[in-house]
Amino acid sequence: MNSSDASNDNELSLPLDLDDSDGIVPDRADPVPASHNDRDGARNARRASIDEGRAAHLLAELKAARERYQELFDHAALGYLVLEETGLIRRASETALALLKRDRRSVEGRQVQTLCTTDSVKGIEAHLERLAAGVRQDVCEVRLLGRGGPPIDARIETCRVEGPGGGPLRAALVDLTDQRLVEARLAIVASVVEHTAEGVMILDAERRVVSVNPAFTAITGYAAHEVMGKPPRVLRDRPNDSEQFRRIREQLEMNGRWQGEIWSRRKGGERYLEHLNLNEIRDESGMLTNYVGLFTDVSRQRQVKKELYDLAYYDSLTGLSNRHHLLAQLGSALYASVREGNLVCLLYLDLDRFTAINDGLGHGAGDQLLRFVARLLQECVRKSDTVARLASDEFAVILPHVTSSDDAAKVANKVLRALRAIPFVHEGNEYLVSASLGIALFPDDAQDSKGLLHCADIAAHRTKAAGGNGYNLYAVGMSDELEERHQLESDLRRAIARRELALQFQPQVRLRDGQIVGCEALLRWDGEGSGKVPPERFIPIAEDSGLIVPLGEWVLNEVLKQINEWRPHFGDDFRIALNISGAQLHPLRSARLFNRLLEAPVADRRLLELELTESTLMGPPEAMGEALSRIGLLGLGIAVDDFGTSYSLVNLLKRQPITRIKIDISLIKNVGDDAVDAAIASAIVTMAHALGIKTVAEGVETQEQLAFLLALGCDEAQGYLFSPPLDPPAMLGRLTARESLLPVATADEHRPAAESTARRVVRALAARLWPGRRPRSQKTSTRQD
Repeated sequence: MNSSDASNDNELSLPLDLDDSDGIVPDRADPVPASHNDRDGARNARRASIDEGRAAHLLAELKAARERYQELFDHAALGYLVLEETGLIRRASETALALLKRDRRSVEGRQVQTLCTTDSVKGIEAHLERLAAGVRQDVCEVRLLGRGGPPIDARIETCRVEGPGGGPLRAALVDLTDQRLVEARLAIVASVVEHTAEGVMILDAERRVVSVNPAFTAITGYAAHEVMGKPPRVLRDRPNDSEQFRRIREQLEMNGRWQGEIWSRRKGGERYLEHLNLNEIRDESGMLTNYVGLFTDVSRQRQVKKELYDLAYYDSLTGLSNRHHLLAQLGSALYASVREGNLVCLLYLDLDRFTAINDGLGHGAGDQLLRFVARLLQECVRKSDTVARLASDEFAVILPHVTSSDDAAKVANKVLRALRAIPFVHEGNEYLVSASLGIALFPDDAQDSKGLLHCADIAAHRTKAAGGNGYNLYAVGMSDELEERHQLESDLRRAIARRELALQFQPQVRLRDGQIVGCEALLRWDGEGSGKVPPERFIPIAEDSGLIVPLGEWVLNEVLKQINEWRPHFGDDFRIALNISGAQLHPLRSARLFNRLLEAPVADRRLLELELTESTLMGPPEAMGEALSRIGLLGLGIAVDDFGTSYSLVNLLKRQPITRIKIDISLIKNVGDDAVDAAIASAIVTMAHALGIKTVAEGVETQEQLAFLLALGCDEAQGYLFSPPLDPPAMLGRLTARESLLPVATADEHRPAAESTARRVVRALAARLWPGRRPRSQKTSTRQD
């Protein structure tokens, strides 16, 4: 056998050049033995040639198998590592290297533990120990350290490769990154479902409850175990009403979803409104598997929505429509009027003296009065008419479908009669309320809603300027009058700033001797552009606009200056009276008044007398009582102005430190002709004297009035019969003269007239006390001082 043959034989006898140390190739083929039988040499040679061909073929197949296996090993979907039992990495697949973002040199030949995060080392070591102990397959989860990135969540599934000596370990690396992301998302979804404020209810295909969240229980009151496996019929507001649920099923079948609001019922029986989103869930094959319902209790939202609507369109105090809603309703009424050919009337109502009641009796009483008027207006009109509150004490009524202004006038008269007939009652006291009404018609007076409202407002202002308690139909010239009023308010503001106002003083006379015992400070306005403006024009404007407060402060300062100047010319019993507005005694503003009085010397302020109207004195008892007590403690006199015009103050006169009562001019003016006025004046004097209070008569202009007052025993008087209002120098002249201001004619000359008037007073009183009976005696007595 030649060397080449030996060599060939030797080559054939060598093992295949395949490394099976990594445990990834089949077992080696047995070598082909050489034959040495000479007789069979040729045959053996042929056989060897055949065996050599077969071996080459087998070798080629094995190489191809190795390459295919290596290809599968390197590029399988999972990454693979070939490990020793100690964890030494002998081989890593390309997929494993890609997962770790490492090259082969940085992976093969190192311990697998070094590729794990610190918290995963114990886990991988325990995994290797179990395999070394004989476990054929084992699984563990670790976090692998890739290069240049965050740790990689992976699962290692390891098995032992069969072979001589037991073989190496083959570990498959399963990348859990996507699974962890899905799990995190599912955890978030589960947390959202668990913690969302929306109720979640999952039904199976047969519409039985299979899962609910805590919000479901919070909203419905049913625990999960109470509804599990049951249809949600218990939640229906009306279980027998299947029409709505039939429509819901139809929508689900058509669209796979439904949303809307339905009424449901809690476990305790309470109805609530819920907004429900209901969706079908189908699997990949399109088979219906579940329904998912998400619902929210919108009862509170509906309530808030209604409250916001009410705030936007209705007055919160009275429940009437507000200005915004009135204009919307008025627009609709005007549109219908054009289509139908009818008139639309707008009635505007402004309460008279509301500020006096609101400030005098308190805001609580003011609110009650506004609600009282609101109810009264609703009772005076049809249900189809719209009643609205526009501002503080201003109301409006839409009267659609009227045929003439006479229809509107009838409604206005009905309202005025109701106000006169039904008194407003507060804390047991009755108060008659009046109002100023204005009427405007569409299309006669305006062509749109705002224009009609403006015209009715102007007509109401005209009524108020004329004294109130009535109504006016709008006329073209009224706009000029309202503009004049607004101009007057603007001029008044400038007059205060420019000091165009001045004080005059009207003497108050002691009737028994005609001596001046005091005076009343009266405000006068002589403006550069406006000329002389009478108080009856600008004082109401000042009260309505709030200018009365700074005006009152200015008057007080001026009076204190005059006291300091005139002090040498009168005694300690002299007084100067000045009018105080209810606004100045309001708890929120009275501090400024009292602080100014405290700044004045005690001797000066003891000469002051504050005049308050009856309506002001009828303020909230506690607040008014406190204010009057403070005035009394400061040593000031308190006079009730315009007494006898509206309210009964007997209890107040008993409780408070009232020093004088001023009989209103309206009761003095007609004492010779009006027995009722004379009777009231007489009663006032008698009552005041019984209470130890002095009386002052206002507006005395005739000697007959003087004689009547003397006959009644009235203490003091003021009026043009004695003196007109005087500027400070002229008033000082009267004080220094110390002359009697009684007219030349004596009281004795007018005693017969006074006694005649007194007899009429007695007859009037008797007629009221004993209707139909004639008094036996008409004798009267005259008080002598």
